[in-house]
Amino acid sequence: MNEDKTNLIGAGDRCLGPKQARTTQCAAKASNGSWLGGVAFERNSRANPVKPHTRCYSIGNSFEGPTKIMAPCAGNKMTGARDLEAIEM
Repeated sequence: MNEDKTNLIGAGDRCLGPKQARTTQCAAKASNGSWLGGVAFERNSRANPVKPHTRCYSIGNSFEGPTKIMAPCAGNKMTGARDLEAIEM
């Protein structure tokens, strides 16, 4: 297997997490603050779904037509120490 393919599979595995920890339902936060279900990406505090209780996430750039500005979506901007896990993914 070539290096690019190995890296791509590794990135997917890091975003999904261990197979035994994945579920078909989106991740939900329990009353004690721990995460239940979903995949590793969804259990990261930066993963904000487009609508509650869905598995749709904005991970690209946004483009503002009138000003011709392209930038990361508000939910994707790096803000400090809590983003270390997201950077590693």
